[in-house]
Amino acid sequence: MQCVSCPSMSVLWNGEKTNSFKPLRGLRQGDLLSPYLFVLCLERLCHLIDRSIVNKDWKPISISRGGPKLSHICFADDLILFAEASIAQIRVIRGVLEEFCKASGQKVSLEKSKNFFSENVSRDLEKMISDESGIKATRDLGKYLGMPVLQKRINKETFGYVLERASTRLAGWKSRVLSMALSMAGRLTLTKAVLSSLPMHTMSTIVLLKSILTGLDKISRTFLWGSTPEKRKQHLVAWKRVCLSKGEGGLGIRGSEATNKALIAKLGWRLLQDYSSLWARVLRSKYKVGDVHDGSWLVVKGTWSSTWRSVAVGLREVVLQGLSWVIGDGRRVHFWSDRWLSSRLLMEEVIMDLPTEYKELTVRDFWQEGRGWMMERISPFVSMNTRLELGAVVLDNVMGARDRISWSKSTDGCFTVKSAYTMLTASYNPQPNVERDIYASRVFVQCVKGLLRLPYIYFGTARPCQEIRRGLLYGKNGKCRDRVRFVKELAAEVTKANLLSKEQMSKPARVERMIGWVAPAAGWVKLNTDGASRGKPGPATAGGVLRDGDGAWCGGFALNIGRCSAPLAELWGVYYGLYLAWDRKVSRLVVEVDSEMVVGFLKTGINDTHPLSFLVRLCHGFISRDWIVRIDHVYREANFLADGIAEFAFSLPLGFHLLNSVPEAVASVMSADNLGTSRPRRICVQDGMSKDFCYTEDIGAFCVKASLYPGLKPNSIYYLGPRLGSYDLASGTNSSFKLDRFGERERVKIKKRERMGKNNTRFLMQFAVLAIVLYAAIMVKEATSIPVCNIDTNDLEKCRPAVTGNNPPHPRPDCCAVARAANLQCLCPYKSYLSTFGINPSRVRPLLANCGLKSPSCF
Repeated sequence: MQCVSCPSMSVLWNGEKTNSFKPLRGLRQGDLLSPYLFVLCLERLCHLIDRSIVNKDWKPISISRGGPKLSHICFADDLILFAEASIAQIRVIRGVLEEFCKASGQKVSLEKSKNFFSENVSRDLEKMISDESGIKATRDLGKYLGMPVLQKRINKETFGYVLERASTRLAGWKSRVLSMALSMAGRLTLTKAVLSSLPMHTMSTIVLLKSILTGLDKISRTFLWGSTPEKRKQHLVAWKRVCLSKGEGGLGIRGSEATNKALIAKLGWRLLQDYSSLWARVLRSKYKVGDVHDGSWLVVKGTWSSTWRSVAVGLREVVLQGLSWVIGDGRRVHFWSDRWLSSRLLMEEVIMDLPTEYKELTVRDFWQEGRGWMMERISPFVSMNTRLELGAVVLDNVMGARDRISWSKSTDGCFTVKSAYTMLTASYNPQPNVERDIYASRVFVQCVKGLLRLPYIYFGTARPCQEIRRGLLYGKNGKCRDRVRFVKELAAEVTKANLLSKEQMSKPARVERMIGWVAPAAGWVKLNTDGASRGKPGPATAGGVLRDGDGAWCGGFALNIGRCSAPLAELWGVYYGLYLAWDRKVSRLVVEVDSEMVVGFLKTGINDTHPLSFLVRLCHGFISRDWIVRIDHVYREANFLADGIAEFAFSLPLGFHLLNSVPEAVASVMSADNLGTSRPRRICVQDGMSKDFCYTEDIGAFCVKASLYPGLKPNSIYYLGPRLGSYDLASGTNSSFKLDRFGERERVKIKKRERMGKNNTRFLMQFAVLAIVLYAAIMVKEATSIPVCNIDTNDLEKCRPAVTGNNPPHPRPDCCAVARAANLQCLCPYKSYLSTFGINPSRVRPLLANCGLKSPSCF
């Protein structure tokens, strides 16, 4: 603590300040540095305890035979110490604590400390140890972090505080809120946001008694329907129906029992995945956690603790029901009785009875190295579709990865409480939901607003619904008697509702860009791959092509996979493309794929529980070899050749087909790519303006053709910053606007303000126009995929305006140097394309001249 200095302080005594002094016991409570120093000091205490164990002075306890030994557990500012119950051991513990306190300046609070002894320790020994340590003995450790430290069987009183807490919160609302006639929507919000979340911490650690869970539901149900102790209101809808999701006609409130099981299941899932943490090692050793195929370790026993009973419930009733496998070497997965090929068990899909000896065989038993699946053993028992799906899966004998468990109820294989709750509450026999269809209809939006069930839609209080009901039942409605008029007006209402709905649905604007294939740089080879699937899953293929810097064909392949999903087909295309490139001795490779998901997997990796991780791992095995591989995402318009080969592969037999020459089916696409043909693609515009057309910096952004902003004129250059200025390239006029922002992604309001001063006009003429022209060169390069002007985005950093004092920004000389080096003459072939950016070439020449630049001849 000598490196930490404390401020001096004084005490006000009877209104007068006493002499100042400095604290000698370290930092005061609440100091921001205190937690860090406390953790460092506590780590030193752990070192002292470990040293005593190594010297065999401290004897830790063991929870089970052969299990990890426990000596200490550190919490936020508390410490639990474990040792043999003897006088010698309490002296060792006291000596370690005294050494630590002397070195750190800390002190043990004996009054707040407790001794807890095993039932096997005699009362006399308990008293001797307590007297020696100065710490009182106890039979109840009470609560820690809101949870009781259990040493006995659970009863209703153990977790009665959960009900008491919810009732107390409800009582406060009744005195403050219900007296103000809170609507049902308000009560629903409070129920979901507060009442349902109060017991979450407790539910995450143990399975509560049925009576506790029923009581929690009763409190929520009573409050939702507005009942009070004085007056009980009728519950119009069954609670089970209310707890359904909104899509199924419920209100989306989570039931307590299913929520409790889903939260506990998360502990069970972590136990199966975690082999290193202390709690997992203790439970694994104590309760002999073994293979998930052998459920003997999950059979209830009387000696189980309440914690393990709860974890076992989560494992049996949730985790094992949704468990699936990601194939590695295939040695742990049972071929017929495990969920590994799809969401279903192969045993449920067999077309004839399996021999008894087949039922326990693993996936590895049906795989032969160098040959693949032993179809002669599999085909008699499965359908053609299953055989095709097997063709899309291989065992990993290269990377040596083991089979891993995965969660089948999520797309990425990771366990989530939400997916577990959905699985527990899912209906196995879904029926057509008439109410949901009526709710989705825009015609009845006024009739069903705020109501719950079909009878209330029909017999409700909304006037239009009542008129229709009376006319149909009693024949007193003129609209219903005049059928033609009734149908016409009803059709008009439907049309009007649809038009209003379309107006309210804001679709992002789109701008058109020209996209084409770009040849790689000299010394590089480009690999374009694509995958296709006609279903989820469905018949699937993949294709790829290698081309050099001249666009010449260096090799290709077509792959008829069988049946799989589109992402898996894309990954198979990448894998075989990497295989082909490595086989052709390529040293520098650019891989282009039109699937952003696949590019993300290859660049950032993927979770081991993901169903596609086995193939991503095989691709990484190629990428990590001794060569240079770059993964890029391109639009489909720049990947037409690979797309055509994938379509061509549907006409080929199953398997891999090497293409040493261009197939006739895609020869025209190959020729178009070599000629530099571009294809149009409409790009989404965000926040009223395409992000591709803005150059952003610290003080604002330069945007070309910002006509998509409301209030801005086309063919203008805008400076979006503290002040919004524009220079109209068509007329040469200047104007200034004030920009009011309402949020990061909100629309902007622009108000005309005043004419720009000479300095700002000069700034726009010399810097803004120049930066935009350079940016246009970059955009031409990206949009047409043809390198132009030898300029990239980093060069625009040199055009960042300099600010001196209170003077307006002015261009730096480096910006002019960038333009000279770029040789803007190369923009001439794309003169017509510049109109996309709102740049009038005739207006650019004098502006560039002001910066001392010679304009391109075409301008």
